[in-house]
Amino acid sequence: KGAVRVDMQLIDPHARPSEAEVLIDVTCVHPTVASRIQEEFKRTKERIASAAEAKEKGKRDPMRHRPGAAVEKAARQKHEKYEPLLNVMRKQMTNRQREAIPKFFGAAMTTHGEFGDDTIRLVEWITRAYGRRISREADDEDGVSRTSKTALFRRQLRAALQAAVARGHARMLNECGLPRASVHHVGRLRRLAQAERGRQY
Repeated sequence: KGAVRVDMQLIDPHARPSEAEVLIDVTCVHPTVASRIQEEFKRTKERIASAAEAKEKGKRDPMRHRPGAAVEKAARQKHEKYEPLLNVMRKQMTNRQREAIPKFFGAAMTTHGEFGDDTIRLVEWITRAYGRRISREADDEDGVSRTSKTALFRRQLRAALQAAVARGHARMLNECGLPRASVHHVGRLRRLAQAERGRQY
C-alpha cells in the first residue's frame, strides 16, 4: 500500500503530552446523492422513531447526538485509512521513541453543514487550546470572563467551518454548471419566449 499523509498537524505547547498533538484529515460529503440518500433516509427515520420513543417513555434519547449516516461513514473510513499510521506511532511509543500518541480526527462534514463526531471533538480541542492560551495572558480590562470568551470562540469557529463548506460547495456548483436536464429546460423556455415575441411582432 502507498504512504498516507494527513491534511494537518496541530500542536498545543501548553497542553499535557497526551493532548498536545492532533492529526487531522478533512473530508466533506453530500448526503443526498443517489449513492447515499437511502442510508441517510433510513438513519433519519431511526432518529425520529428513537426521539418519539424516548419522549413517550420519559427517557433520554440514545440517538439524539448521533450524526447522519453519510458523515458517520466518512469519518469511519478516515480512521480505517490512517489506522496503520497510528499503529506505527503506538509501536514507537512502546519502544520509547515517542512520548505520546497523537489524537486523530477524521474531520467529516456534509455540504448541508452537519458535523461528524470527530469534527465536534476537534472544535472542542481547538477551543481548549484557545482557553489555555488566554489563561496565560494578562487580564483584559473589558470585563469579559474566560468562559465567555471561549464560548464565543467556539461559536465563531463552528460558524466559520460551516461558512467555508458553503463557499466551497457554491464554488463547485458554479464551476460545474447546471445539470443537463436544467439546461434543456432553460433552452426550451428560451425558444418559447422567442416564439412568443415573434407572434407579438
